[in-house]
Formats: sequence, structure tokens, C-alpha cells
Amino acid sequence: MKHCLAQLKIDLRFRMQLLLLFSLPLTFNICCSGQNIPLSVSKEPVFSETTEHPAPSGKKLVYRNDYYLVDGGRSLENDLKPFLDSAAKRISGERSNGTDDYLIFFYKTDSFLNRDLIMKEEPKYRYKLFLIYKDNNYLASYYYRGSKFINMNWNAKFEGQRK
Repeated sequence: MKHCLAQLKIDLRFRMQLLLLFSLPLTFNICCSGQNIPLSVSKEPVFSETTEHPAPSGKKLVYRNDYYLVDGGRSLENDLKPFLDSAAKRISGERSNGTDDYLIFFYKTDSFLNRDLIMKEEPKYRYKLFLIYKDNNYLASYYYRGSKFINMNWNAKFEGQRK
């Protein structure tokens, strides 16, 4: 009986060591993946909304919201604010023509919010994905009136990365 218990302890210890040995690469891959991937923003918005409203003067006011996905590793999180500033400036120069108010939204990409999942959704419901994942994925939005920068709204969750 004593021999069986000793053999069971050794066998259990061996199994635990094997489990630990095989789980380390997986743990390292999960924890450290994406650290050296540079930040990038989708070339085109993954979702856009454009509305027109009549002004008291009779002119039509055009409002546009564009949603972009940001991908990149954790090692560049300190560069997030300058990166988004630069991307918003470039995007607004390219896409704000003809709009009275223009909003650019940036969301981080992950397994719950990504281009493939967004494109599977009917266009009229895509905005709901951004509402659902706003708490975890919303990074910032930039507001332009005409082509003049007015304001930037930053998600407080990422305040430490705002430099």
C-alpha cells in the first residue's frame, strides 16, 4: 500500500511538471503576443454614418461619423495619443470635405470587435457593435467643424497612454 501511494505521488508530480512545461509556451504566447506589432489604423472606415439636416438658412448641414479600427502591440501604447493625433489629422484632411461636422472614432481591434465581424453584420446594425464594445474598445474621437479641429474625447481607461 505504501509503495502504491509513493508511486502515485511521483506520477502526479511528473504529470504536473509536464503540464507546466507544455503550458509555458502557450502562456508566453498569450501574454506577449503583439508586443512588437506597430500601431496601424484601418485605411478606410469600417463603418460610416452620414446625415443631412436643414439649417434655418435653408442650407443642408452634413454630419458625418467615421469609425476606424486600431491594431497594434502593447509595447507602443505610450505612443498611442501621438499616433491617433496624426491619423485623425490625415483622415480629416482626406474625408471631411463637404461636411459641416465630422467625427472620427477610433476603436481597438480584438477578437470581439474586428473587421470580419463588423462586415458580417448588416450595415444598418453595425453601429450597435460599437455601442456594445465601447467600454472595452473605444480609444478616442476627434471632432471637426468644417475642416477645423474642435475637440478630442479620450477614453479615461487609456489615460496613462495619453502623452
